[in-house]
Parts: sequence; structure tokens; C-alpha cells
Amino acid sequence: MSKTARGYTTLFLSAIEEAELDPVVRQFAKGCIKRGIPIAAVADWQGVTRASVYNWFTGKTSPRQTQMVRMKKVVARWTRARSPKPSR
Repeated sequence: MSKTARGYTTLFLSAIEEAELDPVVRQFAKGCIKRGIPIAAVADWQGVTRASVYNWFTGKTSPRQTQMVRMKKVVARWTRARSPKPSR
């Protein structure tokens, strides 16, 4: 099993791509991978285990509503940060 994207295995990355995920969870997972945010950090931030985050990212389980709200806020912030600024 090879490691890539700062500790995420290729097998795990494939599982994320193949999973049927809520669009927010998919964007959040991909954003974490892109930014090199470890699953352990996500778990600490959400107050859950690493296994829970792994299960969310691979579609085995879904986050609770409060956890989804947090993810939506982060995804929105990431989206705003990369969108072009309007010209005046």
C-alpha cells in the first residue's frame, strides 16, 4: 500500500472516489487531502474518532447534522478563498 498526499494511501483515495458521498462530505474530504489535513486532526476538530472520519470519507457512515454544518462552513470558506475577487 503506497502512501501519497501526505499520509493518505492510494487505496483510501480510491475508496473516496468510488464512494457514494454527500457532495459536502466529498468536497470536504478532497479539500482535506489537498491541504494535507490528517484524519486525526479532522477527528479532533469534530470530536469523533479517526475511524468515524474514515467511515464518512469512504461512505460507510454519514456525519451527524452538527458535523455536516461544520463541514459546510469550511467548504464554503475554502470556496470563497479560491474564487476570484469581483473587480470594481
